[in-house]
Amino acid sequence: ASPGDPSVFRQTSPPLMNVVLVGDVNTGKTSFCRGGDSYVPTVGVDFALMGETRVWDTSGQERFRSVGRGYYHLARVILIFYACGQEETQKSVKGWRAEASLHSDARIIVVGCKCDQGKEGEADIFISNTTGEGVEELKAMLPRRGLEMELRPAQRHCCYR
Repeated sequence: ASPGDPSVFRQTSPPLMNVVLVGDVNTGKTSFCRGGDSYVPTVGVDFALMGETRVWDTSGQERFRSVGRGYYHLARVILIFYACGQEETQKSVKGWRAEASLHSDARIIVVGCKCDQGKEGEADIFISNTTGEGVEELKAMLPRRGLEMELRPAQRHCCYR
């Protein structure tokens, strides 16, 4: 193809699938996204690539919550994080689920993080960024769950999906 040929702009690899991480502050979202157990608070939204998955890490801080809402429409999967052993974050899951359902038709997965401190609450999967328990299983689950979702007709050709 010559430089003037529009076919050079065609995407040859599969499009990235978008996953959005939500949940209260200090529930393990950023540690999962960055691969480790160090605590670095997210300001607004950050992202990472995991293979063919783009992961949007939203801030759990109330003042940045509206920024994260803008990313729900991109998502094929929304991960709602809570921290095992922190009852307040477990109670917040219901509100995060309602908000995610309001702004997106994405598949929702509830993640009980910090399970090395005990597996508490109702989660679809328990992980520990400290020990690595469940982390690779969750990463492997993302493409499968995202592909299970049927896109609405208007979304089938959207460049963001």
